[in-house]
Amino acid sequence: MEVLDDDSLICVFIELEFLQKTSLESVCSRWKRILRSHAPYVKMQSVNIGDYLSQQKKEANNGCQQQA
Repeated sequence: MEVLDDDSLICVFIELEFLQKTSLESVCSRWKRILRSHAPYVKMQSVNIGDYLSQQKKEANNGCQQQA
């Protein structure tokens, strides 16, 4: 049983940043379907892969520094 219907999830996804949304696509097939099929409603746009990878690298480095 799904606790939140698709419309409720869309309302949540609207508030998230683009990179957060791309990460959520890997949570489950339902979330991926919602994010992709309702892209205009959740303000999905194109992404510069270089910027995305740079952000991922920063986050990984910050995680390593915090563990040290």
